[in-house]
Amino acid sequence: MTSLNAQSLVGDLSPEQRQALFDKLRQRKLAQARTPVDVPAPVPHSHTLPWLPTQQACPRPQANRVLEITLAQTPDLGRLADSLRQLLQFHTGLNLQTDAESGAFLPTRHNVGLPIVQARDEADFQQCRTHWLGTLGKLTPGAACIQAVALVSTHSTTTLLLASHPLLLDHYSLLGLAHQWLALYSGILTLDGLNATGLEEQNRFAHWTSQVLEHKFLNQEWVRLKPRSMATNVPRQSVTPAHATLELGGAFLEAHLPAGESRKGWLLDAVHRCLSQTLAHQDIHYWLEAPQLRADAFEAQLGFFPYYLPVTRPLNEQDAESLSAQTRLQRLQTRYVPVSEQLCLELCRNGTTAPLVHYHWFDLDEQAPNPLQVSDLQLQHPGLMLAPVEIHLIERLNSVTLNVHYQPELISADQVQYLLRALHQQLQQARDASTDAPPTLQQRLRRIWQDLLQKSDIDDEQSFFELGGHSLQVTELKFRIKQQLKLDIPISVLYELTTINKLAHFIVATHGSALGFAATAASDDDEEGTL
Repeated sequence: MTSLNAQSLVGDLSPEQRQALFDKLRQRKLAQARTPVDVPAPVPHSHTLPWLPTQQACPRPQANRVLEITLAQTPDLGRLADSLRQLLQFHTGLNLQTDAESGAFLPTRHNVGLPIVQARDEADFQQCRTHWLGTLGKLTPGAACIQAVALVSTHSTTTLLLASHPLLLDHYSLLGLAHQWLALYSGILTLDGLNATGLEEQNRFAHWTSQVLEHKFLNQEWVRLKPRSMATNVPRQSVTPAHATLELGGAFLEAHLPAGESRKGWLLDAVHRCLSQTLAHQDIHYWLEAPQLRADAFEAQLGFFPYYLPVTRPLNEQDAESLSAQTRLQRLQTRYVPVSEQLCLELCRNGTTAPLVHYHWFDLDEQAPNPLQVSDLQLQHPGLMLAPVEIHLIERLNSVTLNVHYQPELISADQVQYLLRALHQQLQQARDASTDAPPTLQQRLRRIWQDLLQKSDIDDEQSFFELGGHSLQVTELKFRIKQQLKLDIPISVLYELTTINKLAHFIVATHGSALGFAATAASDDDEEGTL
């Protein structure tokens, strides 16, 4: 097609059609700009890993991230230690130590051990716990970047402390590593079912990030999209962050979660209303962690990916009241995906005065060959804070834990407690007394897919994987179905029945009477209800 013909065709379009065409062409050009150009040479195992621009931009951390996992039983600790060692030998890009002088990451040949501490009584257990929280939380030059310890109490429970250098793993990846560790021990997964985070993968991501940050067109797009109110040179932490916790048990969730609504959407809507009211004077009300901003080529990789979406003051009050959490996130994601690296770098370089909000889920299959029951999960130390306040919502099957970390020199304990009370009140509001008919099974499954994939338009005949779903999200899909429908669907079924209609027909055929769902008429193209 000649340029004159193209101009003629464009001239025949309406202004709306012309704008839609230009937007489509811009999105295609942005996607091409984010495609890796070449692959760097593998990293020799004796060399340091290249720092990511975001790692370089962050202030020098003062402590490790520390995750505390309480198990309701005492597992085979020798086999648990073997599972951790095998996992880190598999993830060669995480089996690192810091250089004593430069602080850079170096490959290590030493295996990460799992010291086992047997407490004599409850007082001794608390003393050991305090000691090891301090020991693992301390950032020691030359030490291993991943460390762990098992504390066995006199009540036949076990507490696992898992620590990571804060510039090696972000919160999301640390929880992902913990889940892989316990799932590997339980027999839920094998190493063959994981994507390795190797030295080559780490190097490839660092190379790609540098390319994207130097791309002229992407930087021009960033100038256009950059939030005007992004802070500069926010004071960073100078003392140990303080910590507050709010527990939402199964009874509370059952009493206040609106019927047919996803727990994640309900919680994020409450957080949004609470922070928007509390911080109404700020243009950016809060930043929401957004792992979905990660490029597809690196979506299964563990590492330091501080991706967040800035949730700003709405343009009009109607949007403030009518938009759901899912719609807000989808719009923000579409806006910032092309410039995610620029957004991430700016946040790491300057920090923010607005809270950072993290949403995590954690679940282990109780039907596993070696089941483990997690009775409590707490992020005890954030390691590195880019904001005065960080809120972590950690969702498990029958409870939600809210961990709030804050810098006491910038925000007081009274302000944090006020924030927690306001959030609790938002969640305690009465259920909507709607007279609408209860949602169908397809509608409930569609809501789960929409929340998980961050897509509003999903057809019941579209494949989960064609919509952008991947293997890690299949695990979360299994968790969401178990949580919201009280069904433990085998993961093999989710891989086989990849559309909403096929999955709904299977559920009706196998569990319909127990759930109160009637069988719906199937089209000639639909499969029968058995595998």
